[in-house]
Amino acid sequence: MLDKIIAAAVGAGILGSAYLLDLLIGIVKVIFTPDLKWSWKKMFQDLVKAIIWATGVIGTVALLEITNWYAKKVGADMSFLQDASFPILIAGILGGVGWYLSNTIKNIVAFINKKTDVKLDESQADYKGLTSDVIKTAKEIAELITPKHTVNNKQTDEKAEPTKEEIIEVGQGGDNPLSRRLPDGDNDYGKGWQCSKYANYLASGIRMNYAPHPDYGPCDGRAMVDYLVNKLGWVRCGKRTGAIFAYSAGAYGHTGMVIDADKNIVNDANWTPLRVSTHYLNLDAVGAVYACPKSMLEAEKPKPAPVPTIASTPVPQPAPSNEVSYTYQEGDTFGAVILKLGLQTNHGLWDKDNGDVAFYTNQLHEQGIYGNIPVGTTIKLRRRQ
Repeated sequence: MLDKIIAAAVGAGILGSAYLLDLLIGIVKVIFTPDLKWSWKKMFQDLVKAIIWATGVIGTVALLEITNWYAKKVGADMSFLQDASFPILIAGILGGVGWYLSNTIKNIVAFINKKTDVKLDESQADYKGLTSDVIKTAKEIAELITPKHTVNNKQTDEKAEPTKEEIIEVGQGGDNPLSRRLPDGDNDYGKGWQCSKYANYLASGIRMNYAPHPDYGPCDGRAMVDYLVNKLGWVRCGKRTGAIFAYSAGAYGHTGMVIDADKNIVNDANWTPLRVSTHYLNLDAVGAVYACPKSMLEAEKPKPAPVPTIASTPVPQPAPSNEVSYTYQEGDTFGAVILKLGLQTNHGLWDKDNGDVAFYTNQLHEQGIYGNIPVGTTIKLRRRQ
């Protein structure tokens, strides 16, 4: 019963689309035909007609199906109503759509046959203004999709002071930022992540921001890339997995890390207020810029071909072990362990179906390990071929 009522609703949607198309063509016809006048009365009459028609189709099918259901419950045979409901649906939809489309085609043909002189004055053209309007619209779209969270200075000042255990600097961002990715929902032990604070952590390994690092609160998005280049020695790059992205929009802009460059998947903070999250973001549309450690670019440079040498008796080398054992330590994440053990492949870490994390997680399940891995647990991973 429900499937046919849904089909009736879809049909009503098709009927409504045909009405809107007919209305749009009618508006164009009135605009370009001086001797025609717009009639609000006719428009409302057609609108009411479309609504009644669509409601009638859905109502008829629903009533027939409900009546047939009730008849079965009381022992009456009215199955012929069920057979009749679908032909009634098809006839009603096609009849309405056909009427609107035929009217639309008539108006289009009449408009095409009408001779209209269109004159262009190049001296009045404003191509720079057109470009400016397009750029302005793109920025407005970027501002619209960027969450606007209120800055809570009290949270910043009173709760953000680092503990002794947290003041651990881990170099100047030479590692791949993907190895420091935090799970979605992380809120920095209740202190809250601003986007720039989290991006700085991904880049440097420093959980707490303090002078001269970027402020706890928001900063203009592009300032983060400038900071990484000028202070940490990073390099500007194109959109790539593992790079830090940034763009200007709204009051402060936004910054985070690219997780999948092809699919525009990012990992950042404060998209969900003060928490880490992973989501889709059209980085091209918002005009993002990027930076990454030099080591990421150098790792992708092709190695020079080996110089031929005089053949000599090869010295037997032990074959590398296919299985690696590792004892989990405080602060380890599974992605970081994979990178530490050199088990990463060109499949990428975080692909949902075929990434290295998903592949090696299945090996943990074979060992009876599920969820978070307790500190001190020894795991065994077989290298991915």
